[in-house]
Amino acid sequence: MAFHDFSFENYFNAFQKLNRQKRFSAGVQSVYFAIIAEFDRRGYPAEIELSVQELQSLAGLNSVEATHEAKNVLKNNHLINFHTRNNITVFKLDIENQTDIEPPPKIFPLNQILYGVPGAGKTFLTVVYAVAICGNGDVIEALKNDKMQFISDCYADIKEIYDELKADGRIKFVTFHQSYGYEDFIEGIKPTVDDFLGHVSYNVAPGIFKKFCDEARYESGNVVFIVDEINRGNISKIFGELITLIEDDKRGELSATLPYSHENFTVPKNVYLLGTMNTADRSIALIDTALRRRFNFVEMMPRPELLSTVDGVNLRAMLETLNTRIETLLDREHTIGHAYFIKCRTIADVAAVFRDKVIPLLQEYFFDDYEQIRLVLGDKFIRREPLPTLGDIDGKFRYMIDVAAFDDPTSYAL
Repeated sequence: MAFHDFSFENYFNAFQKLNRQKRFSAGVQSVYFAIIAEFDRRGYPAEIELSVQELQSLAGLNSVEATHEAKNVLKNNHLINFHTRNNITVFKLDIENQTDIEPPPKIFPLNQILYGVPGAGKTFLTVVYAVAICGNGDVIEALKNDKMQFISDCYADIKEIYDELKADGRIKFVTFHQSYGYEDFIEGIKPTVDDFLGHVSYNVAPGIFKKFCDEARYESGNVVFIVDEINRGNISKIFGELITLIEDDKRGELSATLPYSHENFTVPKNVYLLGTMNTADRSIALIDTALRRRFNFVEMMPRPELLSTVDGVNLRAMLETLNTRIETLLDREHTIGHAYFIKCRTIADVAAVFRDKVIPLLQEYFFDDYEQIRLVLGDKFIRREPLPTLGDIDGKFRYMIDVAAFDDPTSYAL
């Protein structure tokens, strides 16, 4: 990209992103913006000449020494370049080098999907993975060694880091759905209403992923774009030509001309795509082939061993029994995750999970076939009474959920 393709705003935003990491002094910031303002005033030539005294005056610094020190800091951080010609400093903008800074070592796949059954902790671990990808060493170590107890104990701190990274623009979260399209994700023509004149104009507007990639070019660290429920969207429709550009060996190397803006677009090497997928909605075998070839898949199944005994209810044994029965009647993709019960501290908590999560999930799985649900939960939760014979019709039953069973610890000994 040529220098004149940038604006003062581009340079300002790029510097601010780096400044959040480096914490440059006020003097360094003043010198940088003085140089950029002068490039902007002169129409962004390839280089400009400034004496140290002129730069000192433009930046409002107190000494020549402080000015020299500030411009050296900027050069060492690849923000400007300069050399001396006839005792005059010749400046060149070095921001393009910033876009080529190598990201931190790749510990995680660039494209990854966490998939599994409902309640397996996919959303929980998405937060953890995002913080790790952005470079938190403690979280990286915990994930590599499967230290789930450590992660659970420190989750509040990890979530706080996640929220900070999200506020800084290094993490973005979206959810796919059936109506999500290319125009939302990459770019499209969108209406703009002039409230004063009452006119409607149509302009090319970047989508959320394109904007994220454009900003990521000025980041020296990894950034994470999270797509929740990635399998619920029409992948070919949403990604378009990007389905090729996200491949590892195409990052930063291969570009495509976008259909509306006609811009050459490439996906930076430091952009990590992290998706989640619920196997109860759709088996991994039915996923778009193009998506399967370009993403690494991390299976997340129930982990009953992470559960304990609460008010006499052995949650681990209960969940293992529930899932064995579900797998027998359906398949492993419809089992129930441990995350539903992970925060249970009292029998009331367990009752609430059964009433509000487990029962509705089983009703969905078995299409309200209460005989099947009764085979999973047993006759303590689902009571069965014979219906009166009607003509030649007999052997029918009325099924009722026994609300009182939820508060009885013995009901959970399945």
